[in-house]
Amino acid sequence: MTWCPQCGETYRWYERECPTCGVELEDAPPAEPGLPDIELLSVLKTEDAGLVAVARSVLDAEGIEYVLRSVDGRDIGSAFGGSNEAIFGPAEIVVRAGDADRARELLELLEGAQPAPPADEPTEP
Repeated sequence: MTWCPQCGETYRWYERECPTCGVELEDAPPAEPGLPDIELLSVLKTEDAGLVAVARSVLDAEGIEYVLRSVDGRDIGSAFGGSNEAIFGPAEIVVRAGDADRARELLELLEGAQPAPPADEPTEP
């Protein structure tokens, strides 16, 4: 959970700005009862914007919540109301700790994919 230090409202873990006040949200204070601590883990770091797009599609299809971050820590997209902001340079995808193993398993298949040979090169049977 995140919360707004101005109005005190709480929001989902992936939200970063209060829609009412427009201020940056903070992690919910751990002293508040009933709010779980959510550990986020990185499951993919890449400079390949195409790979990021495919990874997001795979995670969406599996129903895995994620946040896409630039290397400077800005959240630039999520599974909920993602951004159309262009991705330049390194980015990472973070997920809840409980989803990390499954997400890594799915994304490992993407990173290991080999490109198809050019059309003018014969392929072996």
